[in-house]
Amino acid sequence: MAKGKSEMADPLNVLIIEDSEDDAMLLVNELRRGGYEPVFERVETAEAMVSSLKRKQWDIIISDYAMPGFIGLDALGLLKESGMDIPFIIVSGTIGEDTAVEAMLAGAHDYIMKDRLKRLTPAIQRELREAKMRLRHKLVEEERARLSMAVEQAGETIIITDVKGTITYVNPTFKRITGFSREEAIGQTPHILKSGKHDRAFYEDLWNTVTSGKVWTGHFINKKKNGELYEEDATISPIIDSSGKIVAYVAVMRDVSNDVQLRRQLLQAQKMEAVGILAGGIAHDFNNLLTTIQGFTDLAMVRLNEDDLIYKDLKKVKHASVRAADLTRQLLIFGRKQPMELTLIDLNATINGLVKMLNRLIGEDIAVKTDLASDACIVKADEGNIEQVIMNLVVNARDAMPDGGELTIKTESVTLGEEYCRAVSYARPGRFIRLSISDTGLGIEDKLLRHIFEPFFTTKDIGKGTGLGLAVVYGIVKQHEGWINVHSAQGQGTTFRIYLPARQGKVQSRVKETVASYDLHGDGERILLVEDEEGVREVENEILCKNGYTVFKAANVKEAIEIFEKEKGDFHMVFSDVILPDNTGLQLIDRLLSLKPGLKVLLCSGYTDDKSQWPIIREKGYHYLQKPYALPDLLKMIKEILTGRTE
Repeated sequence: MAKGKSEMADPLNVLIIEDSEDDAMLLVNELRRGGYEPVFERVETAEAMVSSLKRKQWDIIISDYAMPGFIGLDALGLLKESGMDIPFIIVSGTIGEDTAVEAMLAGAHDYIMKDRLKRLTPAIQRELREAKMRLRHKLVEEERARLSMAVEQAGETIIITDVKGTITYVNPTFKRITGFSREEAIGQTPHILKSGKHDRAFYEDLWNTVTSGKVWTGHFINKKKNGELYEEDATISPIIDSSGKIVAYVAVMRDVSNDVQLRRQLLQAQKMEAVGILAGGIAHDFNNLLTTIQGFTDLAMVRLNEDDLIYKDLKKVKHASVRAADLTRQLLIFGRKQPMELTLIDLNATINGLVKMLNRLIGEDIAVKTDLASDACIVKADEGNIEQVIMNLVVNARDAMPDGGELTIKTESVTLGEEYCRAVSYARPGRFIRLSISDTGLGIEDKLLRHIFEPFFTTKDIGKGTGLGLAVVYGIVKQHEGWINVHSAQGQGTTFRIYLPARQGKVQSRVKETVASYDLHGDGERILLVEDEEGVREVENEILCKNGYTVFKAANVKEAIEIFEKEKGDFHMVFSDVILPDNTGLQLIDRLLSLKPGLKVLLCSGYTDDKSQWPIIREKGYHYLQKPYALPDLLKMIKEILTGRTE
């Protein structure tokens, strides 16, 4: 029954799966007439539904049965996969009796014809009641299961005492945490754990609370058998019999000594993930803009003499755009959105190849020492990224030694066991290569240590650092399935230790063939250019035309195929963006190669995440250029592809 105007409507979170906005509003209006105030979201695809289920807790789901490419049974299947218990009602104008039975057998809670919407409110009321009953029953059953296992299998310490506070039971975790055996504890009082860190009033408040029949919760600093202090969160409850008499007390205590560190690590990971998601979201558009800026800047500079004032201004624009591109790249690296080329490398060889450069980088007043393992330190990594890790840490060390000092780079093979991993929560057992970079500099204050890997955090003066150096290091290491920790003390220097999974296998050669210098101009070769961003398309067209190529422009796959067929496939190369509005560049290439096998291919993208489809591009052996790129890089790659001079 609908509520009167004076009555408050019941809030209801409703996920509506419906391709018609008008039909969705009919449902909303019916819910309002039934006394609800719906907070709703309308979705019409599987992807949108999954996203909504993850994002918000829904009271009920109302779904159309038949939608283009997505039917009610599909939605019901997605709900089952999620494991959520949410009432699911199908509302349809076309569902037949057989289909309705099928839907109910599949798990739908009800079905309603669109011409009988008055049934909707009673159906929802019924299903919400039953959902609450199911939830209550589930919680009761789970509680019983937990209680049946809690005594001996609990990860927390459990202590039971009599009414005088004498210990009558401790579980195995008590011995593991405190060091006292069951025999040593029984007959004693919990005072055997006293550390002296709490005053008499603390214990009096605890005892007065539980003896009055209330539950006490608090935080202990306790002492183990060996004298080591540890911290526990505790809940102490009276056990009351059926007559209301207290017969015992039970304490459940959890060691939280590492929790503060874990919370800090989680917060750090969340911050970096958030910035990484942001960077990934803007990278495509930003890289397209930078491609346009750099391209037209290059074209303008070509037309001017180097001593022209406008040329010098444009050079500053070009420099700024390159810095912007580098900033985006660093954001993507620590956000783990940058595609990598992973190969087996010897970390020792990588370090040896950098030593000369590092000596020039840090100056004569800092001595660089290497202490490399005698055996090869093989890891699977993107060598360019690992070099950047080392460079960033070395620069950081240099800045920490303004009056000079000593920098040591060390590698070693280590095997980590379970004991180490319990002490270092983010570690895992196995064989690792440990890379250590130590300095004898100023050290880092304790209050700053927790922030050093945060993006944009820096103690340097404005203009002397972006605060991305260590954030980039953190992101690269995580992307390589490793971790990094730091030890520092003021006036005693700092050591960064990086752990990367050790590998076995043959290291790929670092030596690459040098491509000889040659004219980058074309000779009338016909290129099909496919790019949906107008600014990028125009700058690419002008660059190629001014450098001797014949260019045919297309803004999407449809236009590209029409041009290709009109020109009877008379092209030397197709140069296409990966993501196009009506299809993908990869599918376009497949179509064109079926029409003309042997057609040269160059793909580019402003995306740096999964949308770039880099693994597929690499698997198929297509040439690829990441936006933004410089004019010479584009011309060089096209020339190499057309002349067959690429590797």
